[in-house]
Parts: sequence; C-alpha cells; structure tokens
Amino acid sequence: MKLLFVQRVKAYAGSERYFTSIVPELIRRGIHCKLLFVVDPRDMAKLTEMRELIERLRIPCDYVLSKRKISLKLLRTLNRIAKSDNYDLIHVHLIQAEFWFSIIKRFMNKSLKLVSTIHGFDEKFQSAHGFDPSKVKNSLYVRILKFNQPQVHAYIAVSKSLKSLMENSHILPLGKIRVIYYGTSVPFDPPASQIEIKNMVLVPGRLVPYKGQDLLIEAAKIVLESVKDAKFILAGDFQGEFGHKLSRLVEASKLSENIIFPGHVSNLGELYQKSTIVVLPSRSEGFGLVLMEAFNAEKAVIAFDVPAFNEVIENGKSGILCPPFDVSFLASQIISLLGDDKKRTAIAREGRKKLLTDFSLDRMVSETIEFYQAATGGEAT
Repeated sequence: MKLLFVQRVKAYAGSERYFTSIVPELIRRGIHCKLLFVVDPRDMAKLTEMRELIERLRIPCDYVLSKRKISLKLLRTLNRIAKSDNYDLIHVHLIQAEFWFSIIKRFMNKSLKLVSTIHGFDEKFQSAHGFDPSKVKNSLYVRILKFNQPQVHAYIAVSKSLKSLMENSHILPLGKIRVIYYGTSVPFDPPASQIEIKNMVLVPGRLVPYKGQDLLIEAAKIVLESVKDAKFILAGDFQGEFGHKLSRLVEASKLSENIIFPGHVSNLGELYQKSTIVVLPSRSEGFGLVLMEAFNAEKAVIAFDVPAFNEVIENGKSGILCPPFDVSFLASQIISLLGDDKKRTAIAREGRKKLLTDFSLDRMVSETIEFYQAATGGEAT
C-alpha cells in the first residue's frame, strides 16, 4: 500500500508529532509512506527541529512553499505530486489540506481516494464553546467541512468528543468516522541525573486562547499567595497576539519571576522531568498529546473536566479534573498537590500505567492499518 500524508504545517506541534510517531512504524510494517507538507516560507525557520527529525527517521518528505493559503498553482502542484506515485490513499490532516484535496478530487483528479484525520475543531469556537454541538453555526469553517465531506471516503477522529461534535452538529454523517486515540512509543526515559525542582509547575502548549493559559495565570496568582516560591513555566510558541497579552499581564502584575515564558522549547522532556506537576488548563482539546507526555514523564496532571481530557483522566486516580474554568478550585488543587508528595507520586504512577496499557503506539498503528484496509477494501501491505 502507498500512502501520501498531507498537511499545512506552521510549527512542530501535536498533529506534526503524530507523523513522526506513526509513519516510521507504518514503514517498518511494510507500508510505503510519504509526507507532503505545505509551508509558508516565513515559517521554515521554526521547523528546523522537525525537519532534522524527519531526516534522521528517513521519512520521505516533500515541502511545498506557499505564502497563499490557496491558489491554482498550489492545487496543480499538489495534484502533480499526488499523481506521481500512484498512491492508494491520500491521508489529509486538518481543514486546509482536506479542502485542497477535496477541490482537486472534485475538479481535477476524480480517481483520488481521500481519508482524513480530525485532530481538532475551529480554535475560536473551541475557545468560546468547547465541543458543544448546540453552539455550532453555519460558519465558513463549517461550510468548508460540509463541502469536503462528499469527497472524503472515511474519517479518523482522535477522540470520542470530536466524533460526537461532528455527528451531533450534522457536519458529518453517522457511520463515516472511526475513533482512534493517539498512541506513543514512550520516546524518552527519565534521565538518571535529572533533579526535580521543588514547586515547579509546567504548563506545556502553544500560547493560543483555547489552551487556557489566561485561566492558569489567574489561578497562579492565588497559588502564589500561599506557595511563594512556586514557578509556573508556560512553555510554548507565541502564536498571534494572545501570548504577548499574557506576557504583558504577568509583567503588570509583577510576577515575571514566578510566571515564565521560555517560548518554544526543543527538549521539552527535560522540563517535564524538572517539574513537580503538570497543569493543562485547556478549554477543550481534540486529544492532547501533552497529556501523554506528562504520563510518560510520570508527572501528576491537573486539568479541567473538558473533552478530551475527561476521556483519558480518571479523576483522583490518573490525574485531577477540576470543574471547568473554576480558577479558584484549580488553584486549590495545585496547592494541595504541590504539598502532598504521596498523592502526587500515586497519581503519577497511575498515569504512566494508563499510558502503557491503553495508549501504546502499537495499538494506534494496528487500528490505523485496519482503517486503511477498510478504506481500500484490501490488504494494507
């Protein structure tokens, strides 16, 4: 089987890490895979880490440079690449790639067979409404998804919450979506020499509204009244104005020594190991690979009780779930967990155990191959 994976890439984040996780294993199992990334030339410098990793993993990859989100030239280039190697499936990721190839299939190359993975939803909608299907309106984002749907043979959703949102809002029909959770190969082990820093709270994730770092800052102000030496590390790319607003808010509150913005961190594993706990204050998540990373690092996690974290975390056992957006409750749980070594260790161990039993790379790859077999009506190798 020959697969072409397509996505517009801006940074090395969740869906991009999905590629560097699953594709080498698909190749090892005898499936021919190639990546096709469309990149704004201005973003190429931010992708050095990803490009070097793809090269080390020996994953075939083409980069198409385009400042425009869509153009006839871009569509012709993508179609030419898609036709070059007689691919059995074009596996598109995120709405832009899905839109490009829906147009290509409809007007330029009807022989293509498309499948798509749903990693998330419109970020503005997620920030305002989470995954509430009753709030879905006929926005441009929704109209594009509905335009794409007849051209896409089948979908993968990375959580039950995303599948429910798509079906209950009537964006996609019943029976066309299969849920396949992310899996991990457990990519890093705790360095023997790494020393945990007391009262260090790691908050990993891009600085965008739906990730909820503004809520975390409000909770941090409360925590610092009781735990004056607490350090909050908000590790993630500044994307748009939101991150700068957060930084100015912290400076105005004179908390810059306690709430720190290191920007993009190439070796996030070291920060996980140094941290005392991990807090994920998202308003919603398609899945949240950062949760898997925290489990892998054997760190206790606190999050809001929102999709899809509440599909993975068993409250009080493998993590702490707080009432959505209750910053006072969030602060109380941070204070409690920082001060309770025994509880923190028990939760961290349960999280790691859940990762190893339920979220393995082998499970994700096997389920994905089954999905490909169903889509092609034959063998995947």
